[in-house]
Amino acid sequence: MLLICIVFVAAPLIAVFVFSSSPHFRFAFTPAGQGLHSYRLSEAMKEGAVPVLVMNFDDEFTLPFDDTLDWSLFSFTFSAWNVPHAPAILSSVSETQWTKMHVRSLAVYEHFLSAQTTTIAAIEILRRRIANAVSMADVSLCP
Repeated sequence: MLLICIVFVAAPLIAVFVFSSSPHFRFAFTPAGQGLHSYRLSEAMKEGAVPVLVMNFDDEFTLPFDDTLDWSLFSFTFSAWNVPHAPAILSSVSETQWTKMHVRSLAVYEHFLSAQTTTIAAIEILRRRIANAVSMADVSLCP
C-alpha cells in the first residue's frame, strides 16, 4: 500500500513525503532546489528510492549529467502543477517496472552522484567532450 502525504509549506515550495509498507522509500519527491538541481535528488537515489522530480512552476530544473543520462529510465517528472496527479500514477507502477527503475537509480547514484565518483564521472565526461571537439576540429580544418 502506498501512502502519500503532501504538505504545502509556502508557494511555490512543496514538501512531499512518500511512505510505503517496505522499510525503504519506494519513491521520493525531489523538488527543485535553489541551484541547478536539488541535493534531495542524490539523497533519494542513495537510499534506493525512485526519484520523482518536481519542477518549479517556471519549469526550470537542470539534472546532473543530463546530456549523458536518460532520466526517464529511472525517474518520474512532474511539474509543480501536476503533483496532485502523482499518487494515481505512482500507484499504477508495476513491481517489475519499479524494480528496474530502482536498480537503475542505484547504479546511476553509484556511478555519477556518490561522493567518491562525482569528480571521476565529471572528468570522464569532460575528457570525452574534449576528444569529440578535437576530432571535429581536425575534420573541419581539412581542406
